[in-house]
Amino acid sequence: MKIYLMRHCLAEEGDEMDAERGLTDVGEKQTKVMRKFLKRANVRPDIIISSDFVRAVATAEGVLRKKTEYVQSPALRPDGTPPSAWKAVRKLAGDAKAVLVVTHGPLVQQMLASVAFCFLDEDWEYPHGSVAYINTHQGKFRWFVDPKLAAHLVGKKPKSVENPLDAEFAGATKKLAEHLLKSEKATIVDPLIAKLTTAVALRFRRQYAKLKAAVQSGSPIQATMLHLRDPQFAKVYLKVTAAAYQGGAQHTAVQLGVRLSEAAKTPIARLPGPTRTAADLEDDLDETTQDRIANVTKSAFAQGMTIAGVLGVVGAAFADMEDSRAATIAVGEVSDAFHAGGLDVAEEAGDIEKRWEAQPDACEICEDNEMQGWIDSDEEFDSGDDAPPAHPNCRCSIAFRKAAEEE
Repeated sequence: MKIYLMRHCLAEEGDEMDAERGLTDVGEKQTKVMRKFLKRANVRPDIIISSDFVRAVATAEGVLRKKTEYVQSPALRPDGTPPSAWKAVRKLAGDAKAVLVVTHGPLVQQMLASVAFCFLDEDWEYPHGSVAYINTHQGKFRWFVDPKLAAHLVGKKPKSVENPLDAEFAGATKKLAEHLLKSEKATIVDPLIAKLTTAVALRFRRQYAKLKAAVQSGSPIQATMLHLRDPQFAKVYLKVTAAAYQGGAQHTAVQLGVRLSEAAKTPIARLPGPTRTAADLEDDLDETTQDRIANVTKSAFAQGMTIAGVLGVVGAAFADMEDSRAATIAVGEVSDAFHAGGLDVAEEAGDIEKRWEAQPDACEICEDNEMQGWIDSDEEFDSGDDAPPAHPNCRCSIAFRKAAEEE
C-alpha cells in the first residue's frame, strides 16, 4: 500500500483540541500548492482519510480530486496514538492501493516515526501542509515535501510561500537527509536484531533443557557443564551476521558513492565479511552463563532448597536471560557485523573520514565520541572503538564521507 501522510495546512491559532479552528489565508494557499504538487507527482489516492477537525477537513477537501473517496476518523485527532490511528487507517482503507492521510501534529510525526523509525527528533518539526510518502509493500520511506518545496517544484511560488532555498529550508533538508540514512539503517538492522534475539533465546531454552535432563538423570547440578554447540543457532547466526555485514557495506557505499555489484571493481564478494563465528559467541555466552548459574545454584543450596527447588530457580534465571540478555546480545552482534561492513568499504575506498552519531539517549561515552567530529576512518574514537557498539545495548550509528581536501 502507498501511504501519503499529510499534516493539515496552516490553521488559526488556538487550543490544540479546538475542533472548529479553520485554515488561515496562508493555509488556504498551501492547499492549492499541495494540490498542484500532488497532481504533478501523479499521486492518485483511492481514498483520503482525515481527522474530523475543521482544519484537517479543509485541507483534505482542498487537495481532494474528483471521484476520490473521502472519510473522516476521530482516531486522527491531535490526541490520537499511532497504534489506534494506523488501525483506523487500515480498517477504512480496505483494499485501497494508495491512501492519503490528513492529521495533526504531533500525531503525524509519531505515525511517521512508527513506520520510518528515526523521525522523532525535537529539532525537527513536521511543517504544516507537508506530505511524506511511505511504500508499505517495499517497507521504505520514499520522500518528504513541504509547501515551500512543492511551490518550487510546480514552478509557481505564491507570495505567502518563501524561497525554498533559504538557509532555514536548507538546514531542514540536511536534517531530513540525516534521518533518511538512519531510517535506512534501521530497516536493515532491526529485523536482523529481532531474528537473532529469537535464536539466542531459543538457545538458552535448549541449554536449560539439557541441564534439567542431566540433573534429573542423576548428575550433580554443580558439576553439569553448560557448554553447548548448537547447529541450529550457528546457522541463524551465520545468516544474520552475513546479512548485517552486507547491509552495512551497501549502506556505506551509498554514502560514499561507491558501486558495489558483481560488475564493480570492488564487489561485496571481495570484502572479507564478518570475522566473528557462532562458536566464538557461544564460548563467550557459555562462560558467562556458567558463572551466573553457579552463583544462583550456590545461593539456592545455601537456603536449603531441594534439587527441584534449585532447578526452579535456575529455570527462572534462564527465563530472565531469554527476556533480557538475548536482546542485548543480538543488538551487539548485529551492530558489530553491520559496522564491520561499513569500515571495510571505507578501507577499500581509501581517504575516508568517519563520524560517530550518538542516539538521542546516548551515554557519556558515546556523546564524547560524537564530540570528536570527523576523524580518519582508520583511527579509533575516544572510547577505543573503531565503530559502534561502544557498550551493551549501544544503538549508535556511524557516518562516512570522503576526506575534505586540505586548504
